[in-house]
Amino acid sequence: MDTTHISNEVGGYLLEAYSTGETMHAVECLAGAGAVLGFLCQMQARARLKAGEYRDLKDALVEVQTKDGQKLYFGQAVNDCVLGEITGLGLWNYAAGAADDPDIAETVKLEEIFHYVAATVGEPWFGQPRVPEGLTLQGRPVDAVARHAKVIHDRMLFHALDPRQLTKIYGAAAHQLIRGAAGEIPWGADPLVNKIDGLKLFMECAAPMSKLDPRPFGIDPLV
Repeated sequence: MDTTHISNEVGGYLLEAYSTGETMHAVECLAGAGAVLGFLCQMQARARLKAGEYRDLKDALVEVQTKDGQKLYFGQAVNDCVLGEITGLGLWNYAAGAADDPDIAETVKLEEIFHYVAATVGEPWFGQPRVPEGLTLQGRPVDAVARHAKVIHDRMLFHALDPRQLTKIYGAAAHQLIRGAAGEIPWGADPLVNKIDGLKLFMECAAPMSKLDPRPFGIDPLV
């Protein structure tokens, strides 16, 4: 099944949400897209678990509860949907293709981003991205999840997709937004964000938001 039109629907929704007139608010768009699509990767992992995938993994989905009662979710199923840890087909793998650089994971320090997320669990600043130098972010990633995740999630349910297709859909949308923010697509990006910084910001938001409990956002956790 060709899912290009659905990727375009997801990317178009996010682009419109973070644009005014002919101007793409590139920093806010990349941060918001990273937050929302990272979060939705957890929902994809849950759908795949419900469908019988990842059942042989001991730590497919692990709940962690912080001192203040917040529930977060880690595990290999989530990591696969975000990073392609098992299949090589995660959100990151598609998004990173925008950079045309085989060493981009090392350049953006991808592993260190996830170590940082784990180290900040339970801290007041959990989920706040370290924004690349020279860029300014106004919004919070969690607010982007609250505003947009259920809208996109419900559209994916409407399309009745095989959950394994969602990685490519979300990743292709991210790929285009990163290129657009860099000025490679004429979306009036302001400011222009080079693809290295764009990918770093995208993943700084995707990584922690992929751990959030879906229930406070009105989404059925499935498993």
